[in-house]
Amino acid sequence: YFESPNVLDPIGTVRVSRVLFALISDNPQDTVKVMAKRKGSIKCFVSKMYSVPVAELLPQIFSTSQADSMTTLKFGPPNVEGIPLLAESQIYDLIADVFCEACKDKNLSENYNHVALIENAPRCISIISMRAMATLPFDRENCNFDKTMIKKLNTSLEYLNVLHSPGPLTRMVDAALEATQSDPLCRALRSMVNALIDILFAYHSGCKASSGAVRKALLLVNLDPFEQLMCARIERFTELLKIPLGTLPKGVDLLGSIDQGGGDMLVSIPEPGSNSAFGTVRLKIIEMMIFLFAFQSPTTVQELVHFQTPKVLMDLLIMYNHNSMLQNLVAMGIETSMIGQNAELKVAWLKDAKLMEHLIRLWTIAQAEEKRLTELEAAGLTEDGSMNNVKPIVPINCRGWVIRVSKALRAFLDKNKTLPDKLDVDALLGTELVERFL
Repeated sequence: YFESPNVLDPIGTVRVSRVLFALISDNPQDTVKVMAKRKGSIKCFVSKMYSVPVAELLPQIFSTSQADSMTTLKFGPPNVEGIPLLAESQIYDLIADVFCEACKDKNLSENYNHVALIENAPRCISIISMRAMATLPFDRENCNFDKTMIKKLNTSLEYLNVLHSPGPLTRMVDAALEATQSDPLCRALRSMVNALIDILFAYHSGCKASSGAVRKALLLVNLDPFEQLMCARIERFTELLKIPLGTLPKGVDLLGSIDQGGGDMLVSIPEPGSNSAFGTVRLKIIEMMIFLFAFQSPTTVQELVHFQTPKVLMDLLIMYNHNSMLQNLVAMGIETSMIGQNAELKVAWLKDAKLMEHLIRLWTIAQAEEKRLTELEAAGLTEDGSMNNVKPIVPINCRGWVIRVSKALRAFLDKNKTLPDKLDVDALLGTELVERFL
């Protein structure tokens, strides 16, 4: 059925996939052995990844799981027949090939199969990789296989863990970044960033998992290859965050938002406090970058500081101070930076991004805001005599952001005083400014 050159029938695919799901669940190793006898079976499945059931079937070859736990670390025992089959078929390279080809489609909106493939492919990789990184290496203590089989299984696990072998993922990220030039909705980039977030979130949550085996497996993961992938693209991601809306035709935001009004005029860069759409892709990029702030390795920090990523995030926050999701993500980035050990990153927030000055200014405005609005209402200075059309200069929820970030900064300042190699904040920012903040 899947080897047919024709486009799959949606109803027929669901029915056939159910049969395969049932067979794999009941007899995982025997079913995979039959699959392995058909040459090119994995390549055949990958070519049909525009179908959701097919994309969800591939992770089942690694280990079975329920549909509602696909993107979690809850899955059955690893299939010792399926793991080598996936790795020896070079499934990630096959997925990268079809994904990159779909990204080249200049008329993506007119090709539903390519759009679906772009959505499904990164998610499939993230699901399989989660299972690979949460699986302990095979040895004589946890299995009764011979040395040859153990080596084969561990080599396969190494390939299926994209944190260790990010080569195919690198190709996909670059293709998605390139595709932003032709796809205003940035579908490929959105899909890739979501997959990266899922992988990183699973890793960090798994390190604290209640399961000792999962926790032990994840603590053995070497993040260096994956971090190198991310570091090499910090500049490009930061540039995407900085793209001004004023350079784009009205109705299209390169980073994922569409103004239903349409038109062919140019939109201006939004003023501080503007309600102009920020774009969900930019939010996702920032969410992914939170993990980079958490890494805090010298190389990562050097790239973040060099390309002024903290300053860009702070500028965006000031420009879109009504966006509560943006507020939360930037606050997480600041909190993570202040908790970590790297002083250079703290300097970037305090000096380059002018964090302390912004906190003081926003708090001062917020304190005066309630009084200003009360006076306007009492004096009836609005057109219709009500407060419906009066927008606060600093929204109410921004006060919570100021308090949250101020607590994180204050905690750092207090702890910094006790450190033998403390950061000289007074010399960096000036005693007067620090005293005003305190």
